[in-house]
Amino acid sequence: MRISKITISLITLLFAGSLWAQNQSTAPIANPTSTEDTKASFSEAYFHPAPGKNRISLIPRVSKYTYKSQSNFSWRSYQKNLESQVLGFEFSHGFQDSSWALNLGLDMGQSNSSVLPWGSRDSRGYRFNGFGDLQIQLASLTNVEKTNFLYGTELSLSPGSAKQATRSSDGNRVSGGHSLAPFAAIEQQTGFGSMGAKLQYRLMGQREFEADNDYAGTEYGQNILSLAGFSELNSGTNRYGAELTLSATEKGSFEDNSGEDNKGDWDPSNSGAVSVYGFFPMDKGFAVKPALSYSSLLSKNIDDQKVHTSENVGLSVQLSGSF
Repeated sequence: MRISKITISLITLLFAGSLWAQNQSTAPIANPTSTEDTKASFSEAYFHPAPGKNRISLIPRVSKYTYKSQSNFSWRSYQKNLESQVLGFEFSHGFQDSSWALNLGLDMGQSNSSVLPWGSRDSRGYRFNGFGDLQIQLASLTNVEKTNFLYGTELSLSPGSAKQATRSSDGNRVSGGHSLAPFAAIEQQTGFGSMGAKLQYRLMGQREFEADNDYAGTEYGQNILSLAGFSELNSGTNRYGAELTLSATEKGSFEDNSGEDNKGDWDPSNSGAVSVYGFFPMDKGFAVKPALSYSSLLSKNIDDQKVHTSENVGLSVQLSGSF
């Protein structure tokens, strides 16, 4: 596919730039700043701990997702709302005498979903709870004066099949499959703080789903290409930032065991997300990071006389301790 070729080319260029920077960093530099700090990220957006350093974070989050599907046939239109309350946990570790760092993430919580047929006041309610997928990131950072090059990969692991909720039983919060997301990023120190960009391509493995009454199926495809940019303002030890992310999701498909008409496709889609945040260090390595995010479909997919729109608003507060 064209999008995959473009993605591979861009990641190859950024990866080559990272290797070049690593070679350059071994040469003498005027006005050197070769300290442990040069092996850590400048920004909070692309956090990367210094060698031998650790950070533990608790991240309570609330969000509301709204999805609308409108058709020329009113009986085929509906609106779906999903409200979530989640507690996330993250652990970051910078390997001693190395440019590499490991980040682990896991969350647990509950989501309440309601589906409202178009023109109806009677919604159907569903609930999802439990742990989400395990998130693992392995990344390397190379510093050249006021520029950092980062590259690595993110791995998302699902412990089992995704269980769909019904009126009589709750669903779970796992995806039902694994994904691998290589990335390359760059961040630059500026007169006001820092700024940078990140390119990532998420390869989605097949996802298994199931429900009551022996209903089951498999989802395929829907790989995601994303390009992000951020800017941070330093004010003393505090940081104030904003990040914009544009994503393109490729075509996907599914099949289940419901009968003869048991296969379907999802069209490609484009979406955008913006987040604003502040990072406020305190005594003894503790810090607080509140963040507000908003995302939405940029392309209203029109297939089979339908128009799809979605919005997601989230609020989180990260409480972290470094040692």
